[in-house]
Amino acid sequence: MRRGSSPQPRSDPQALDIPAGGDRPSSSPRHRKFPPGGEVWSVAVSPRGDLIAVGLNDGTLGFWNFPEGKWLRTIKHHTASLVDVAFSADGAKLATSSLDGSAIVWDVDRIIS
Repeated sequence: MRRGSSPQPRSDPQALDIPAGGDRPSSSPRHRKFPPGGEVWSVAVSPRGDLIAVGLNDGTLGFWNFPEGKWLRTIKHHTASLVDVAFSADGAKLATSSLDGSAIVWDVDRIIS
């Protein structure tokens, strides 16, 4: 990439269109709105592809069942933006890190049930 140039977006028919803020209308079945709260700062897809974890700028962690589009749970534990979310290889754990200086490892089954 040339210095000063920005990356070009890829055209990927399997991509999930995740809106920042969740308030834009869409006719695409791949575009889902998230509950109000803040901007999406981080996203992780479970190894099986059936669960999406999102970290918001207000410290909220949310879980969304994919592809059904069902919002499962919202957790507000961090006090600042969630900058990273990552599933373990088996999908049983989820690690989150925040600008508040904390990192948490969650048991996925316990927090979405």
